[in-house]
Amino acid sequence: MLFHMKDHKAAVLENDLNKLQKDGPAAWADLPEDELFTPAGFSEERAEATSYSNYSYWGSTFRAFFKNKIAVALLIALVFVVGFAFLLLVGYIAPQDPFLVSVGSVLVNIGIGFMLVIITVILSEVVDYGEYKMKSRNESVIFSTQTFVVKLGGAFSAFVSGVGLKMIGYEANMEQSEGTQLGMRIIMLVIPALLMLLCLYIYFKGYRLQDKFYREVLTELETRHALEAGGATGTAECTDACGAADPVETVQKAEKEEFTDKNTGER
Repeated sequence: MLFHMKDHKAAVLENDLNKLQKDGPAAWADLPEDELFTPAGFSEERAEATSYSNYSYWGSTFRAFFKNKIAVALLIALVFVVGFAFLLLVGYIAPQDPFLVSVGSVLVNIGIGFMLVIITVILSEVVDYGEYKMKSRNESVIFSTQTFVVKLGGAFSAFVSGVGLKMIGYEANMEQSEGTQLGMRIIMLVIPALLMLLCLYIYFKGYRLQDKFYREVLTELETRHALEAGGATGTAECTDACGAADPVETVQKAEKEEFTDKNTGER
């Protein structure tokens, strides 16, 4: 209520001032001093509205995070390891609880989803690097090789799993011993988690296409493409300047000469 009264008074004063201003500067002398310096009312809601911005702290943080490939790789490894560790723990305390097993499976599959995304990004960077080194761009070969490697990896993992189950004494359709159950947990959970950490180590040690070097690669490729485009334009201009014959014009000229010769012979 207080804010409403102050806003109304401020609006009345503003109208009076605008009206008096039209009569000239001399009219200001007739105003009382308290009306000349009356503070305007404050509204917290309106202040927030006038300071509104589309900026989002969390949105900016997430965008910066997902642009950092090292941070994404660490997130993938963390989600994988946490998911496998959670499933291992559930296998001891509540192996028959479908909700807990589902939670662990969701964590593992989230890690797999992130991994597939970052692999695609890495492959696109490898295509650029291949062009940078070999001066030839081979997207089809690289992506086809990735598909073949995925299939080969799936077959190899099935083979290793079968060998591992044979080694720990697994027997189908029979109650398994405690040693066999422990071996199954190691094959299904511990070994994949360790292999994921190994992949992360190899990525940090061997993958060179990080921010600075990759920007240099892109800059070099852009320079090459610009030079190639300029060279092609220069060649076309040189061909025109040197008087090289246009194939279309050559055919049209030959047809015209043939028509002229034919008419001359008839005459």
